[in-house]
Amino acid sequence: MAGRAQELDARELGAGYAHLVSVVAQPEISASGVDIDIDEPGVDDVELIVLHLPFYREFDIEGTEIGWYMQGSVGYAEYSQKGTLEPIAGLPLTLEADWTAYNGLLEAGLVFPLGEGFSLATGLSGGLATLESDTSFSEPFYEELFRPIFDGKLYNWDTNTGLYRAHTALRYDREHRGYRVKGTAHLTYTYVDSFGESSDFAGFSDDSGAAVLQLDVSRRVNDPDGGRPVFLIGHLGNTNFLGSNRKELGFEQYFEAGLSLGIDGYAAGVLYIFGEDVDGWSLTFNYDY
Repeated sequence: MAGRAQELDARELGAGYAHLVSVVAQPEISASGVDIDIDEPGVDDVELIVLHLPFYREFDIEGTEIGWYMQGSVGYAEYSQKGTLEPIAGLPLTLEADWTAYNGLLEAGLVFPLGEGFSLATGLSGGLATLESDTSFSEPFYEELFRPIFDGKLYNWDTNTGLYRAHTALRYDREHRGYRVKGTAHLTYTYVDSFGESSDFAGFSDDSGAAVLQLDVSRRVNDPDGGRPVFLIGHLGNTNFLGSNRKELGFEQYFEAGLSLGIDGYAAGVLYIFGEDVDGWSLTFNYDY
């Protein structure tokens, strides 16, 4: 967003801010630390860090096969860019820009069994986030020069946002010759609307979406009579962002591959995140495997 910020296109910047808030608030997206390669003049290093505390629980509806679920998450995210410009010949400028978000999301929905291990889950959710912008300059001269024009408008601002989300997932969960296979195809649409902006910041509203595919295959690795069950779990995943602002973070999709160890329904592991223009690692935790 720093490279695009130089163009001062308010609509484009707002789309980028909305996409950032949408992405880091989704419980299905588990990116914990990635480096992003943005091929734009003046942009050197870009990093996205996301920390999530997710929650998911299903409940039966008495007298019917339909169930309902509740899920949510609280999280922290930081999107950082560092770049070098030369607005005045012979006087280079290094910029460090950070966008920091704190968010919470709560969702409820229904689960419809389809048979043969398949089910359909659909729900609605709402949440809140705060987003803060902070920029530092290597040259005090430029900081003083730009402050009356851009401070509080383009950078060094804060705002609150409301998140409104619709979510549908086709799920599969079944045993096959000693292996448990779990697959999920998520589709989400999120509308983000800012409020309570700092005095000079114009605010923004926009929508964003994502299609997320996840596959887990697990097998018990200890003796069935050996007490607590221990599972080795393999993970594969793919996330594609949707909508006109899908490229605003510098990448529009990524893949995940990794392993977890599960004991008594709890699982923890590591995922490698990779794709065009993105590379990183994530820690994964599941308390209801």
